[in-house]
Amino acid sequence: MNQLTETLVEPKLSQEVYESYDYIFENHIELQSLNVTEKRILILTILGNRPKEIGALLNLNDQYIRNVKSKIKKLLPADQSSSDWSWLKQK
Repeated sequence: MNQLTETLVEPKLSQEVYESYDYIFENHIELQSLNVTEKRILILTILGNRPKEIGALLNLNDQYIRNVKSKIKKLLPADQSSSDWSWLKQK
């Protein structure tokens, strides 16, 4: 296992774990338009992973991760569109 993988909050998330965050998309209608990959990026961000770590987990370019995060930020209400999305997890 490389050093990057060891620093990740959740190195391997099962489908059940992703599904346990479905309430986020049920409670926030503006996020329902996200595709599966975008939803996973949001969940991994909420769990504290950085774009480079998310890219390694999902085998995606970290610039793509940043683009998706920018897209998500635009979907959220202006007063809650900061980079810290942990408030989504609390509802």
